[in-house]
Amino acid sequence: MSNDRDDPDRDDREDLEERIEELETTLRGLQTELRQPPRGPMGLPRPPTPREVLSFTGEYAIPTLITMLEANVRALKALQQIIRLVDPEYDPTEGARSDLSARAGRASRATLDRLQDTLNDVEGALTEGGLPEEPRARRILEDARRLSDDIREEVSAGSEQADEGRELADNADAEEAELEEEVDQPEVDVDAELRSIRDELGVRGNGSGDEDADDESSSDDDESGPDDDPDA
Repeated sequence: MSNDRDDPDRDDREDLEERIEELETTLRGLQTELRQPPRGPMGLPRPPTPREVLSFTGEYAIPTLITMLEANVRALKALQQIIRLVDPEYDPTEGARSDLSARAGRASRATLDRLQDTLNDVEGALTEGGLPEEPRARRILEDARRLSDDIREEVSAGSEQADEGRELADNADAEEAELEEEVDQPEVDVDAELRSIRDELGVRGNGSGDEDADDESSSDDDESGPDDDPDA
């Protein structure tokens, strides 16, 4: 009986994972497209115009945008792992699981907010650089926005269900959660919160966290030493 009840949740998580993976792929494509030189009418590379040079070396520097997209891809990978691990059968303690789910939801929204800001900057770079005729970059950008909106809707729906469950279990806690939603909350440090949740899941004994942790440490924490160096 418990399996039947959990199956829809598992399907939702798998669907969300697939959308996040698709968004990662789309962002990789946008990174690749931004690295390409400007193209002329026949699709052949052309030199940048003076306006493009001035714009791209100013506020909307393309290398900076590519770095920001890379950071968002890493955050999405961490988010995907968290969604996979925050499983109804993962932790026998309902309160601990509920807290992790709430934190994952907040981190998800903060990740998507940061991604939205980056996509706005990319769109600004394309417009200010006089590149509205670049259809492929525009199409990829629109795909990224669409996927981001889809993921946001699914995360919001999941958060609403979690809130309803908490309200049935403890009405006082639900009211406090509503107050937190209405009050302006301090900005979430996306990377720190995702890392904290992943560390907490790792402490609880899930070995699948090691692979992504190594991947992130190799790009962000080079000072910690080579991958094969034991952490203990």
